[in-house]
Amino acid sequence: MVLVEPPEISSPFKTWLASLGRDGSAALAAGEVYGSLSPDERDAWLDAVASDLGPAGVAHRGVAAAYAPLLAHEEDPVRRERILGEISRAGLGGEVGVMKAFMGAGRFSFERLPCSIIVLLRGLAFDLSEALVCAVTEEADGERIRAATYLGLASAVEAERVALEMGAPCTLSPVDPREATDKIAHGIWSDARRGREPFADLTAAAHFFAPEPATP
Repeated sequence: MVLVEPPEISSPFKTWLASLGRDGSAALAAGEVYGSLSPDERDAWLDAVASDLGPAGVAHRGVAAAYAPLLAHEEDPVRRERILGEISRAGLGGEVGVMKAFMGAGRFSFERLPCSIIVLLRGLAFDLSEALVCAVTEEADGERIRAATYLGLASAVEAERVALEMGAPCTLSPVDPREATDKIAHGIWSDARRGREPFADLTAAAHFFAPEPATP
């Protein structure tokens, strides 16, 4: 496997890494391969990426493409901190973890229930974000989460497409991220109080509701 290739040998892995910034589908595929690896293999992957990008590095878009897709498949806090640190050192850190939120009024799926469609975007680099899309209805005892989709890596356009699939077409307008996260949190609390199981995608996006570890 190219990950264990001695550093003195010209690395096909390095050539491939450099191409990721020009090929979005390849970057997404890299994230999927990374997600299939064991913890030790993931550490080896990160070692190889750091070595092959080297001190001189590659274009910032290449760094983003090499690292950002990995976050979609990484839950370990130590490895996440390492990945975010590499993005930050490439001069892209200002975009990492920046939260944006959009909200619109729609009707949930075939039930046609009035609902709020919420899109949370947690910035990675350039136009790449982690996204959480939720449909929240108002119940007699409070908000209820009707649908939740976590996208480990997506553009704002892709997240909006998922949002509109949850309900009738609606206009999504920017809102304070705290307002959006509070509404989702109230829905989670109300569902828990009523004994409803949380959506798995909400669990996957739990880090949206807490800051990432500080990066150098």
